[in-house]
Amino acid sequence: MAGSRSGATGAGLVACAAQAPSVERAAYTGRAAGAANTRCSHVSSHVSSVRCHKAAAEEEAATHGDGACGVRARQDAEAWEETATRAARVAATEAAAARAADVELLAAVVAATAAQRHAAAEAAREALEAMEAEAARIAERERQAAAMVEATAAAAATLRLEAIDSEADAQMALQTPNVQAVLQACKRGWRSRGSASSRRTTGAWRWSATGSGGCTALAVTGGWTATTTPTSTPSSTATSTLHGTGDASRHGARQLLLGTMKPSTGEIVLGTTEALVEVSAVKEEWVPLTKLGQLGKTGKLHKVEEVYLHSLAIKEHQVLETLVPGLMGLTAVLRESLEEEHRELEVEQQHLEVDRAW
Repeated sequence: MAGSRSGATGAGLVACAAQAPSVERAAYTGRAAGAANTRCSHVSSHVSSVRCHKAAAEEEAATHGDGACGVRARQDAEAWEETATRAARVAATEAAAARAADVELLAAVVAATAAQRHAAAEAAREALEAMEAEAARIAERERQAAAMVEATAAAAATLRLEAIDSEADAQMALQTPNVQAVLQACKRGWRSRGSASSRRTTGAWRWSATGSGGCTALAVTGGWTATTTPTSTPSSTATSTLHGTGDASRHGARQLLLGTMKPSTGEIVLGTTEALVEVSAVKEEWVPLTKLGQLGKTGKLHKVEEVYLHSLAIKEHQVLETLVPGLMGLTAVLRESLEEEHRELEVEQQHLEVDRAW
């Protein structure tokens, strides 16, 4: 009976040892290890009790001299010892497996945390790269906008300057009754080359010094011969006469103008003119208004105090359109006002002629 009871107790311990790790596996590592150590101590105490029972049985067998009972007692003791050893091994194996599972779980947690941190770092890096790219795009747009603003401002400044030049040139031209008064402003801006008695000009309209008396004459461009004739009067009152004769085979015109200038006072007196040269023949030879504006800004314009005009009636808008080919920006109102002013000038000139006749 003692053997059967020992067998039942050993089987119960084995069952408990087999079930205990599965129950305790869900706990954390320290708790599982404590439970395993407790089980191992129980098994060790059981083995010690089995050995005590075995020794007592052997002693009892030796005392009573019962050989068969002694053999069974030894066998029971050996069985108890083997069962206890097997249970101890199983418990140790399960404890090691529990510790390994805990270690694997901890490693999995660490790996998951590292993966999360890596993903967060990657997301932060991508966000930073996106911000840098957006900042670069914004900087590029700002640079392009600044360049566009600068170009627009430069273009606007150029347009404003051109508009100011055009307005100033137009006002300057409108203040003079005919083209000769406009062209006289180029006196200091041009010099011709050649003899004093007869020269053929090669540039635009220009003034040229002539004669020993310091007389000045107005010369014209290609195809026109300007002849200056110094007078015998003193230099203070000396005059120079310009006779411009057109080349009929080249320009189809008869006469341009004749005029005189007093160097002492700067007065220009224009004589009579039979016919005005066709615009198509000389439009490329006349000084543009923009050139006059540039000369005025550089201080090369010569202010003529008085200009006497006795003939060569020409309207102001015709002067503008002749000086600047393609300049058709004058409005109808301006044309009408100019024509009205021209008619008033003609009436005043007629009144002056009547007064002189009296």
